[in-house]
Amino acid sequence: MVYAVAFIARQEWKFLSIGPHSPEKKAPLYIQNTETSKKWLIGWIERNGTTFWSGDSKRLFLRDEYAADDTKIRVFDLAGAVPKEIKGLDDKIQKALFAHIPQNKTTQWLYYPEVCFAVNDSSTIILVADAPLVPKKESGSGMPFSVKLRVNLVTRQVVDAAPTAR
Repeated sequence: MVYAVAFIARQEWKFLSIGPHSPEKKAPLYIQNTETSKKWLIGWIERNGTTFWSGDSKRLFLRDEYAADDTKIRVFDLAGAVPKEIKGLDDKIQKALFAHIPQNKTTQWLYYPEVCFAVNDSSTIILVADAPLVPKKESGSGMPFSVKLRVNLVTRQVVDAAPTAR
């Protein structure tokens, strides 16, 4: 079992993942209120993932790393009595990323090696997308490409996205 604990005012949250004891099965993911012991199933994970709390413990970030070419971003708001996923973030992040990719290219994979909450602002995440580019129609090796994005979790908007130098 894997868990992490966060304190919000007088409310304590715990993130739980109970391994399936088999590489072919998914592991359930839970957020639990430790005062009431009530827990909410927030999804499943098949391979690997990374979670961390915002500095004020109001949000939980989950990077679901199913495979190198299939990484999803999920964030949960824990400011209320019930955990609530901030829906649609991953799609908006990918849309902003692909806006910087030439039409004749696609990504070889997509991974987010650097992610954090903004300093003293749990309503903003900053991430770097690592997405080597390959030609859409012919074969070729990947060309390094990354984009730094700033995402407002309240409005669910990518407020800044810029390719980074490598």
